[in-house]
Amino acid sequence: MAVSRIRASPIELQALRRYLFFSVAEAAELIGHVSPRAWQYWERGERPIPEAVAQEMRRLVGWRAETVRQAELAITEMLRAGADGEAAPVKLVWYPTLDDWLRWQKMPPEFWRPYCSAAAEISARYGVAIVAPDDTDCQP
Repeated sequence: MAVSRIRASPIELQALRRYLFFSVAEAAELIGHVSPRAWQYWERGERPIPEAVAQEMRRLVGWRAETVRQAELAITEMLRAGADGEAAPVKLVWYPTLDDWLRWQKMPPEFWRPYCSAAAEISARYGVAIVAPDDTDCQP
């Protein structure tokens, strides 16, 4: 898995939080385990960013990059199979809420927003359909 190198600067923390689709409140709860106000202090440079938070952001950015890479490989294979008339349409499941993510996925909650970020990129780049989770598209 690719691991991105980020410095723990306030502007980079904010940029990566947005890149991963986290709100301040979500990042504070799921990554920093602090109040939203404490997270805002980090992003404004009023308090030092803990190394554990910087490491978790690196891990999530790396996971997102690997998720996009794996999706690209799968789409390429499906498109090849489609040229032979064998492939079903490609679609991505969108989890609009953390509760949806926790219901349908077996992954920790901090991966919810990075997954949404990766899904949006794949949809925009390849025109892949995004669908809501339901009993026919997901297996709990």
